[in-house]
Amino acid sequence: MSHNNSSKIPTILTFSQQNQRRLWDSKRHRIESLKKIQRFSEFADFDTRPIADYSPSHIYDFLEYREDCLGNSAGTLNRYIASLNKVLKFYHDEVQQGIPPRLKWRKETGSRPRSFSAKEQKDITDIFFDGRHPWAGHIVTILLKTGMRTMEAVNIGLTEEEVGEDETYGVLSRDRTFVVLYRTKNGSERKVPLSREAYSSLDALDFKPSTFFNHHDWYEDWRRAKRIIAPNDSTFVPHVCRHTAATNLASLGFNMKMIGLLLGHKSIVTTAKYVHEDADTMKKMVNSL
Repeated sequence: MSHNNSSKIPTILTFSQQNQRRLWDSKRHRIESLKKIQRFSEFADFDTRPIADYSPSHIYDFLEYREDCLGNSAGTLNRYIASLNKVLKFYHDEVQQGIPPRLKWRKETGSRPRSFSAKEQKDITDIFFDGRHPWAGHIVTILLKTGMRTMEAVNIGLTEEEVGEDETYGVLSRDRTFVVLYRTKNGSERKVPLSREAYSSLDALDFKPSTFFNHHDWYEDWRRAKRIIAPNDSTFVPHVCRHTAATNLASLGFNMKMIGLLLGHKSIVTTAKYVHEDADTMKKMVNSL
């Protein structure tokens, strides 16, 4: 939806701040909800986008970013959905008299996504490289070959001042053989070696993937790949690349401790959730007995 008088329509953050007492009863609830709206407004161009111009795909891009890049659980994402639903419904009821975007709640099962098979890995990269955004194929390659989260890879080459306050950024070593990640999810810096394939893809992106990356195009490409490869699979998301890297390393014989160090896990229990059974590897195991 486009509005010629969009300058008169407030952003979602401005509208939320102006109507916070009507939206949320308790002070604590207001503070927590406004923080969520603030983070939402800092995503992509949402700090200037009029509140009337949101479609579900805009919001799902943000939710997928929080899940894929920051590791938010289904429960946390549902709390974002609750805050956004409340604000958008209030705006449409009070001002626009229309139907607000309908958002689907995340299923809170506690289970982890599966890993991609070898064929799926090839199909995904082929689709991306042959599509409108070949840079997405290079980013997928980096994710699969390093186990990084999406924004850890995208933010390589940026400085602390160039990323959001809760985002990791990466500095390439002088010899370009590894990346040092700062402000990671677990609070510790992490050194990630670059394989030949990961280096080649990073080189293709001028060692600064953010120059090419676009949130909306990235998730639109993933939705396209999902329609082609696994149309009914709700776990077909970018974060599975990280699970896949862990599973591939485990199938090659690397132990949980080493895999955990690469992924930046403080607990082997966490790493175990990322490693999935591989039918071919299991068959090789029993055949070797």
